[in-house]
Amino acid sequence: MVYSRRLFPLRQRSIYVQKNLEEIQSFNKAQYDAATAAASTFVKGLKQLADETAEFTKKHYEASSSTVEKFIGAKSLEDKIPIQTDFAKSTCEGLLAQGTKVGALYSDLAKEVFKPLANAFVKAPANS
Repeated sequence: MVYSRRLFPLRQRSIYVQKNLEEIQSFNKAQYDAATAAASTFVKGLKQLADETAEFTKKHYEASSSTVEKFIGAKSLEDKIPIQTDFAKSTCEGLLAQGTKVGALYSDLAKEVFKPLANAFVKAPANS
């Protein structure tokens, strides 16, 4: 009978440890899922940024080529100055617009990447 009395607290401890291990495993799975979702969102956001940058570069290259053709076709300095002025003005406006757009994309990316991580840590098990 003495032996069974010793086992009873041991059995309770074993159940308690098993319960805690299950909670830890569940929490680890939630963290893993959150990290996977965050990484996936991050990759999609980077692809969107890369696509946007490539599109802007292509448009800028086409505008530059067109301006060079116009510039070569101009006969006098008076004809070339407005061409250069228009190009400089449109380039500055385009760069400002692109900077604003990319800034918004980065901001949205940061919000979306950290959303699953924040949710995973909110679900952390309480200390018993």
